[in-house]
Amino acid sequence: HLLAGAFAVPQAISRSGPGKYLLPPVKVRRSDMAGIFDEPSRKALPKNAELADHRVAALKGAISAIPFAGGLLAEELSMLLATPLAQRRDDWLEDLSRRLHDLERRADGFRFEDLSNNQAFVSAAAQAAQAVVRTHAKEKRDALRNAVLNTALSRGGDDDRRALFLLLAERLSPLHLRILKTLDESGGTTARTAFSTFTNKVALQQGIDGKMAKLVLDDLSRYELLQRTGNQEYMTALGGRWTSAWGHDFLEFISEPVL
Repeated sequence: HLLAGAFAVPQAISRSGPGKYLLPPVKVRRSDMAGIFDEPSRKALPKNAELADHRVAALKGAISAIPFAGGLLAEELSMLLATPLAQRRDDWLEDLSRRLHDLERRADGFRFEDLSNNQAFVSAAAQAAQAVVRTHAKEKRDALRNAVLNTALSRGGDDDRRALFLLLAERLSPLHLRILKTLDESGGTTARTAFSTFTNKVALQQGIDGKMAKLVLDDLSRYELLQRTGNQEYMTALGGRWTSAWGHDFLEFISEPVL
């Protein structure tokens, strides 16, 4: 199983002991994903987690690593979280599988069965599957899915570049992604704008306060995703967009592949 641990929710919640999972198995059709997501054991996993399984896990202190709860409170919380976290994972994998099969029909030379030998894809899928469990935001889930699809198509540059892009997709919030996309699509009409003025404009457009807008823009600047110059005091829009070349390429990587 190339991604055995990748598609389970974090270990502190998902395991009741070595090799035992509380969560239901991935619901992607086995016939479709056999070459990539094969189970390490021939023994079928339970289709649905039962309350008794959760109670056994609770007695064993399976999620004692959760920092904000302990003892029985933590174990009760694990019962509440296990099913929705598994559902997030399964829904995302099913969507990814459908889109990979669609790529097979539309992209010349792309074969679904070859993905098990594509180590870049396997690594990206493993990383994204872990991250997707931790967010309910559609923007983030779609960005992570598209990053995996573009990796499967060998787009986005070399392994190091794709790894950095995927890390950014994990770290940035939905608000970061929305603002970055807006700035990429709305080019400036002046060569240079004071950052304070630019911040106020973004805050007004997004319906957020100025402090939040500044924090988001500072983050995007720190990751070199924006064209910010003059000791960070000005924003420029060379090329008709506020994003840097790096920022524009990142957005392409987390966007649905265009064939």
